[in-house]
Amino acid sequence: MKRNTIIYALSGLAAFGAVVIAVEANTSWEPPYYFPFLIGYVVLLLGSALYILILFLLSLMKINRAELGRRLLKFIGLFVIFSLGSLVLDEFFKDDGQRVNYGLALGMAFSFSFFDLILSDQKGRNHYEM
Repeated sequence: MKRNTIIYALSGLAAFGAVVIAVEANTSWEPPYYFPFLIGYVVLLLGSALYILILFLLSLMKINRAELGRRLLKFIGLFVIFSLGSLVLDEFFKDDGQRVNYGLALGMAFSFSFFDLILSDQKGRNHYEM
């Protein structure tokens, strides 16, 4: 089975599970299968995250140093841009509290820089694609 098919199937199952859990959480009636379904959903999410992490690490080991350097520079640049953007928006729209959410900036910069490694096939890849 191709890894893209597995990722799409896991994503579809996770989306379906999220919808079922949201519907069941917002109703007053709690069926007897709700808690086992919730446990299964959490196991599915953890398994999916582990599978995607392993795919990412295997793909990361196959790229050359020049491409890794370009991706790291892109990651750092995007992280700085997203952090500054969040800081500017927080300055105008927030009165008090935590000023910048670095986790959101970190996740977005990481996904924009490295997400194509998970879905793409490394055999036909010779150069860095923007």
